[in-house]
Amino acid sequence: MNSQPMIDERRVWKKLRSELWLDGKRLQGFSELADEYFQNYVLSHNRSTSSYKRSRLNILKKHFGNIPIENLSIQRVDKFVSARKKEGVSNGTINHDVKVLRHALQWGVSRGYASDNPVAGVQKLKEVEWVVERPDDSTIDVIFSYLPVQAIPVFTFMRETGCRPW
Repeated sequence: MNSQPMIDERRVWKKLRSELWLDGKRLQGFSELADEYFQNYVLSHNRSTSSYKRSRLNILKKHFGNIPIENLSIQRVDKFVSARKKEGVSNGTINHDVKVLRHALQWGVSRGYASDNPVAGVQKLKEVEWVVERPDDSTIDVIFSYLPVQAIPVFTFMRETGCRPW
């Protein structure tokens, strides 16, 4: 029999990954990865304002905090989803949160901050699709009768193009 002690390669690899250094500083956990992702990817790659992703990342940082990247798992994401559902958040919003989490972690993998994306297999939640019935012309005429004359061209444009007011 072999008298040498058995080495748990997974534990050794986790320890090595937890000692990762980035520009002279240690990358502690998800919060730091999220900050690096925001500074080095979001700000330089997104054409629109970055407030959307910043707010998504802040929600994720609040939940995952300084959990080491290698300790993130589908089970932890399931707990995140459950917590968001208890807050009354819609499935669509939760899907956006998980999408940002998945992309940030994939970015981290591509930069060597993690060896794999532990949440790549998380499934989307079913989103309720609803369509509001369009009002008929007589209803629109009644609504338009209450509008100031100056506003009618704007509302006509919105009606004909399907433009949303927000």
